[in-house]
Amino acid sequence: MYLDYDTNGNLLSRTDQMNKTTSYAYDSQNNLLSITSPTGDTTSFTYDALGNRLTSKDPLGNITSYAYDSLGQIVAITNAQGRTTSL
Repeated sequence: MYLDYDTNGNLLSRTDQMNKTTSYAYDSQNNLLSITSPTGDTTSFTYDALGNRLTSKDPLGNITSYAYDSLGQIVAITNAQGRTTSL
């Protein structure tokens, strides 16, 4: 397995024994923006100004959203079907 990192220590790519590469992209705050599989499927993420993950979108377009309290603690996760889990 081969791992490639940027100067901030973020994983940029992972190539397995079959020479299949998964790629990772980050924003200027080192938040993970996307993961692209060897088949080209991409999962993407959005964040608020504090770096809290707001959404994740899978390759099929299903969006999961995340809610936080004033201390930045995650308090709820809502899946693509609209079901919310409170934490």
